[in-house]
Amino acid sequence: MKKLSLLLFLMALLLPFSAFSQRNKKKKAEKKAAEAKVYDLHLEASEIFKKTFTGFSLFDPAEGKTLYEFNADKYFTPASNTKILPLSTCLRTLGASIPALQYSRQGNLLAFWGPGDPSFLNPHLTQNQQVFDF
Repeated sequence: MKKLSLLLFLMALLLPFSAFSQRNKKKKAEKKAAEAKVYDLHLEASEIFKKTFTGFSLFDPAEGKTLYEFNADKYFTPASNTKILPLSTCLRTLGASIPALQYSRQGNLLAFWGPGDPSFLNPHLTQNQQVFDF
């Protein structure tokens, strides 16, 4: 009987905290919804965005919180602006051009090899005439 009384007493103590926690969660959700309305970009209602798979996230680094999200939890193929950093890294590492042909002399012998220029002999691009003149 004492154990049951003790259990009921503890439940009576914890019940207000549970209700407070639920109210606090509800208030936070309402506050987040109100903040989202300030930044509402109408992405859900846009005829253009209905036809595409789009995601958007607006983050305030000073406050350390997300201000607006639309499909932010979805996975996407990297956008073109995401590819700028790898392109910049490649250009810094490889340089702006790739030689079309490399060779070495060993006595009367000439050894040729291609360094992997993807534009070499591409009919849609201007050819490096120096290779053909060589």
